[in-house]
Amino acid sequence: MLPTANRNPLVLCVDDDTGMQTMVKTVMEAEGYSVILAADGAEGVSLFEEYQPDIILMDLMMPVMDGLEACARIQTLPGGPQTPVVIMTAYDEFDAVEQAFKAGSTDYLTKPINWAVLRNRVRRLLKSRELEDNLQEKIQQLDILHRIDRELGYTLNIERVLNLAIDSALRRSGATVCGVAWLNEETLLLEKLASVGKSQILTGPMTLDSLYKNYPYTIKMFQDNTPVVDARPNDRTGNLFIPMMMQGKPAGFIALENVPVSEFTNSSDWEFLVHLAGRTAAALDKTRIYQKTQTYASQLEKLYQVSTTISSRLERQDVVELSARGIVTLLEGSSACFLEYDPRIKVLRVKNGFVQDKMPDALPDEGTLYSEQDYPDLMRTVREGPRQFRLSDSSVNPRIHSIITAMKAQSILVVPLIYEEDLLGMLILCESRNNRQFQPDEISLVRSMALQATVALQQATLFANVRELEQVKSEMIRMASHDLRNPLHSVKGYLELLLMDLASRLDAQQTEFVTRMKNGLNRMQSLMEDILNLEKIESQQDIKRQPVNMWMVVSEVSESGRSQADLKHQNYLVNLPPQSVLVSGSEIQLTQAFTNLVGNAIKYTPDEGRVEVRSWVENGRFRFEVEDSGFGIPQDRQNGLFQRFYRAQAPGTEDIPGTGLGLSLVKAVIERHGGEVYFSSTPGVGSIFGCWLPLTDTQ
Repeated sequence: MLPTANRNPLVLCVDDDTGMQTMVKTVMEAEGYSVILAADGAEGVSLFEEYQPDIILMDLMMPVMDGLEACARIQTLPGGPQTPVVIMTAYDEFDAVEQAFKAGSTDYLTKPINWAVLRNRVRRLLKSRELEDNLQEKIQQLDILHRIDRELGYTLNIERVLNLAIDSALRRSGATVCGVAWLNEETLLLEKLASVGKSQILTGPMTLDSLYKNYPYTIKMFQDNTPVVDARPNDRTGNLFIPMMMQGKPAGFIALENVPVSEFTNSSDWEFLVHLAGRTAAALDKTRIYQKTQTYASQLEKLYQVSTTISSRLERQDVVELSARGIVTLLEGSSACFLEYDPRIKVLRVKNGFVQDKMPDALPDEGTLYSEQDYPDLMRTVREGPRQFRLSDSSVNPRIHSIITAMKAQSILVVPLIYEEDLLGMLILCESRNNRQFQPDEISLVRSMALQATVALQQATLFANVRELEQVKSEMIRMASHDLRNPLHSVKGYLELLLMDLASRLDAQQTEFVTRMKNGLNRMQSLMEDILNLEKIESQQDIKRQPVNMWMVVSEVSESGRSQADLKHQNYLVNLPPQSVLVSGSEIQLTQAFTNLVGNAIKYTPDEGRVEVRSWVENGRFRFEVEDSGFGIPQDRQNGLFQRFYRAQAPGTEDIPGTGLGLSLVKAVIERHGGEVYFSSTPGVGSIFGCWLPLTDTQ
């Protein structure tokens, strides 16, 4: 057992000579040592197990069990190898002394005993034992600290680090309760991370000010970076606070409760606990940084997904809805709403909102107006960027305060959407669960998302303008075709009249000129008719019907697609019915529709993929399908597949050109022929696009 300032060193004297026992006891007690006596080796072994003495004085020759056997037995017991044993023997027993050293003794003295020599030997051996035990203690401390460092470096498992730190602190201090508190950077509250026992100190989150108020001496703990004691003069136990500092600032503390007062004087324990707190603080800080990095990486992934989703939409309403939903997803808020800015009357108008499930938020109704003049704090974001407002902030403008209250939120983040210095609108992110303070890195993420949303809004506006221009263009085409058809018919009519009178008088060259004129007029007429037919299809006007040989149509379409498939080294298969099949309709339009389906399959299938064109007759219907092993279409993008200008983007198809008109044209043609289109698609597997058409009655 280690000698300490609170206990005298204990000497075990094992000798069958009672006179020798008395003299040893007298000399050792005069030196301030405690002495216990044994009459033989067996009793000496028993007393060693019970009292764990600091040194043993052992006679060599004794009844029952001699010193050699007793020494060997003690070496096998806990603490035995570390306890010095001094053999006491006669001058003529040197061989026995050699055997005693082999049995584990540390030193020897010859009888009669020189008491001055005995005192010096005992002092030296006890000092050596103390130094060795201190060394072992240091090694144990370093091992514990190394284990904490290892947990930190290899696993970043903060629970294991905390458990190891608390267990070590309890063992070292003798306390019955230990807890670790850490300062939360966002809330500025000291929060309990872990504890053993029911803590009377860490009963809940607290500010530094409340800690100083309840335990005034803890101010010195952080000022001097040193442990402080809370113990009354007559108490046997007290509390020990050990600071945890990071970059010279308070980061937390370890609280040890019910520590024996005797331990407060042990400087080696204090030194160890200070080192332990420092290593634990480093582990917590590193883990915090790691977790923060992981969170930021996750947020970046969310930002990419949200931005990609928003950017893929061309409808303004889709962009608005996805922006509100996206900012909630990105920062895990409780709700958000989109306010559109009207520069003509200088107001913000609520256009859309999104509330997470089971959240109490109450967003303003769509169409609610906020005047620029009445809400200058909102408009300041146009110049200053995103800005947050919290109910707990007494400086918040009363109008803003009323908005937050009406939304049943505790804090909001206002994000302006600005395109080339023009305000398009604002996103307001709400948090109703706590008085949240949005961090700079979160605001940085929102800025990036707002930029994507702004670009998407501008694209949607341009798309709407283009679509309007397309409608104007279509109307102009119809008008031009109609206006050109009459003079064209007039020219053809007068040309025919002239030929009736002049045909016999024209030479060969003149006849060739007239023929070219007629062919040119016919091509112009055919072109105008085709344009009008396309417009009729899109406007669902009647078509001129005639029996169409679908075997011929599919053969022509499939052969025309083969060259495209060959360029991409695709496995191109064609499966046609053996007989002719008749459908009533327009051969030109049906050919165009089927060509679009085959072309899409080839275009959206990677090189060396598979495309199969097939047709058959079933239950009085002609069926046509194109199956591919292409990219496929995500489930959430399939609903608007046949709308005009709609493009269902999927991973891998971003660079494939298209207008979004092909499938709408197919749908219009098939439905005008009394049929129906259908499809099935699995992302990464492929798609099947097909249709059926009713057969004619004259098969």
